[in-house]
Amino acid sequence: MDGVKSFFKKLWANDIVRLGTILFLITSVSALLLSFVNLQTKDIIEDGKKAKTEAAMRSVLPLAETFSDGPVLETGGATVFLAEMRGQTIGYCVQVSPNGYGGPLAMLVGIDTDGAVSGVEIVSMSETPGIGTQAQTPGFLSQFMGKTKGVSIGSGGDNSIDAITGATITSTAATKGVATALDAVAAYTGGGAK
Repeated sequence: MDGVKSFFKKLWANDIVRLGTILFLITSVSALLLSFVNLQTKDIIEDGKKAKTEAAMRSVLPLAETFSDGPVLETGGATVFLAEMRGQTIGYCVQVSPNGYGGPLAMLVGIDTDGAVSGVEIVSMSETPGIGTQAQTPGFLSQFMGKTKGVSIGSGGDNSIDAITGATITSTAATKGVATALDAVAAYTGGGAK
């Protein structure tokens, strides 16, 4: 028994073993605490995300009373939700995430039953501050209002969008997101109003 005590005493005297053991204990306790905090806040964070998404949905389709609990269609990078008023479909809320200059643009696009854009909201982005972030401004986003299939940057015509100077990639991504949303609703409705 004295041999075992002596062995552990010599082992503990070794700086590497002692410091390694202390570090292991500290990181283990930290990991347990982080896990506990994550479990306690997971639902709160999820509720916050849902509230933010619903607020964005309401901003792109303000007349809607309710939205479908789940998507009615997931296709080509678009997730389509129904927007209803008094039990009747009044439009579609489409989540898209086209890639911009700094990463994906999480967007919600409202489309009415005639197949025209009723609103666009960029929920999150990682674009260049002051340049690419101008894509979130009402001046840029309002260009999409009323647009239908075939929306594009600077093509001229009714469905043309003016790009943001210095942020062509971001402008193109936002335009692609709206075009993807329009295509998804057309696929869901069979190309006609519903």
